[in-house]
Amino acid sequence: MLWFVLAITVPGLGYTVSQLVIADRALASAAPVGLVFGLVFAAGTAFLKVALDR
Repeated sequence: MLWFVLAITVPGLGYTVSQLVIADRALASAAPVGLVFGLVFAAGTAFLKVALDR
């Protein structure tokens, strides 16, 4: 379960911080996109984990 939480948090925070620093976006606009990015990344990771374990 820890891998799933990290799979959401790490890419989501990475995207959000990069948008804050590089693109000079506000936290209110960067955070929701970062959350969605993290969720999509985690879902893809979970799918691949299940598919490759077979």
